[in-house]
Amino acid sequence: MRLGKKLMVLFFMLSIIGLSIEGFFIQTAHAQDKADFAYEMAQLTSKIVALPNNNVIKFKVTLDSEVDQTVAKLSPTLPQDQRPIFANEMTRIKNKIYADPKLNIEKSKADFSYDVAQITSAFMPKVESREVVGTKSSVPDKVPYSQAGAGTGKVTNEKTAPTQATSQQAKADFAAEMRQLAEKIGALPNNNVIKFKVTVDSEVDQTVANLSPTLLPDQRTAFGNDMAQIKNRIYSNPKLNIEKAKADFSNDLAKLTTKYMDTVDVNHVNTTRQATGGATSLSSQTNVAGTKESTAPQVTTKPAAPPNAYAASPPPARVPNTLTPDTYSGIMNDLMTVGDGKKSPINKVKIDGNIRYHYAVNHGYQSWAQNTSGLRARVGAEVWVNKDWRFNGMLEGEKSFLNYNNTVTFRLSTTGNIKGGTVQAGSFGYFMADGNIYDSTFVGGRVTFGGPVKYTFAFGNTDYTTQSFIATARQEALDYNLEAGVYNYKMNEDLQKQNTIVNLAGEYKFSNFSLGSMILLASQKDSQGNNFGYVFGLNYGQLKTWRPGTYGIFARYYSQPRYTYISPSMNGRGGWMQGYRGLGIGVYYTLAENLVGGLEYYNLHEITTGEPGSTWWGSLTAFF
Repeated sequence: MRLGKKLMVLFFMLSIIGLSIEGFFIQTAHAQDKADFAYEMAQLTSKIVALPNNNVIKFKVTLDSEVDQTVAKLSPTLPQDQRPIFANEMTRIKNKIYADPKLNIEKSKADFSYDVAQITSAFMPKVESREVVGTKSSVPDKVPYSQAGAGTGKVTNEKTAPTQATSQQAKADFAAEMRQLAEKIGALPNNNVIKFKVTVDSEVDQTVANLSPTLLPDQRTAFGNDMAQIKNRIYSNPKLNIEKAKADFSNDLAKLTTKYMDTVDVNHVNTTRQATGGATSLSSQTNVAGTKESTAPQVTTKPAAPPNAYAASPPPARVPNTLTPDTYSGIMNDLMTVGDGKKSPINKVKIDGNIRYHYAVNHGYQSWAQNTSGLRARVGAEVWVNKDWRFNGMLEGEKSFLNYNNTVTFRLSTTGNIKGGTVQAGSFGYFMADGNIYDSTFVGGRVTFGGPVKYTFAFGNTDYTTQSFIATARQEALDYNLEAGVYNYKMNEDLQKQNTIVNLAGEYKFSNFSLGSMILLASQKDSQGNNFGYVFGLNYGQLKTWRPGTYGIFARYYSQPRYTYISPSMNGRGGWMQGYRGLGIGVYYTLAENLVGGLEYYNLHEITTGEPGSTWWGSLTAFF
């Protein structure tokens, strides 16, 4: 029976991972079709963002029309069963704006850009090849392949003006590159301001380096300055709200895309096409401009789509198999930094925090049944020493009203960038294996490097272990993430017995929800010989602490024997048990700006004894 469960879990994991990595093996032509989908969605965002802010009626009517046209254009590129889902999602974001009697156009543009980005990431992997949907066969090319010079290594007449298809292709390249930047920043986690600022700074500079040579000479400086202004507005904000910054960033990029897309130097692109054998990738363009040679595979381009096709196709040389921002980060890291340079954050100080009240009703065995209530306050600070190094500190205090803690703790660490990696040392929070292994203070050092697969190595002590060595590999994309890890440590209890946990996890993201699973295997076994655990998870909604009315819902099923965790991140009684199995669900809702209410329920059983333990846990958190 136990072997059957293990096989079931492994089958589920392999299914998720199989879905996640299918993008690595698709044909280049199929990758181009996905790029067309993303480009068309970017065009929709650009049109809406370009609308004036002083006419609500015009804004609503235009949005209604443009969304309907985009749905009609893109639905045929999706599988039959996905078309009504795509249409419903697009209608949902349209109606959310259309039904607002007190519409703020600026805020609606930011929300619309964010929503369209989420829908793009959800449906782009599902796009069918054009040969499947019949787009290319139903509309003959108006520009013959040989005349366009694509894939031939030469241009038929070098002195003639660029064809309309070539111009459209160049604009598509520019828009796609800007879109990839927006998606890269949108995919960053929301819980690390330092990482967010540093990544924005680096990625914007790299994109400027990539795109400046493709613009008319008199527009390159203006483009660099406009991009630097967007970057510096985020970098210099001492109280940055990452969720809001993402929406504003997407909105600003859409405006700049509209502004500069028509200033692309098509003659430069044509010259590049001759020099690269027809491949018009932006990475190959920068080679002509004299920057470091890209490692992207050179793939001969298809004929450019005619103006009445469903999109102008960005060249597949820029879209090698996977269409995720992480795929391009390895290429863009090789580009030289241009623009006005990094602004040094010397003496920049950022302070933020939160205050949370909770009340928990517990039922179960002896001490598990004690209700708890209390306050927890956290104040965090980061101080930049220079552009690469900063100090991070956090002061936390807990006040008991009923069977809670009366403690004060302090964390202090330093973080810096060294040769493409990030180093952190001191006392800091460590969220291990999505919190299923550990979520609390770690004293030691940690180094992270690589891309698109991020490798992390750490050594130090937790609140419950010593000599803890951790090694993980994680890949995050728009529609999936994968992680594998090894955790080796000596336990403070059990005469410092040594234990090793190996975990493998995957999550697949859809438009507004995600499915994930994790398996954990420990070297130590509990009293009944159990050492294999697993967790299934579902998330729905997108909680935004700064946007009232948003919410997030989660559901988890746990089966974790004692030695498959150190101290798990949950508000149920699992950490008090000798292994636990059962259900956890919860919902969080933004009641007002920076005020979030939450309710969680856990129904667990101790694995070794079968004793039940249930919890209702409610909270109210204010952020500042």
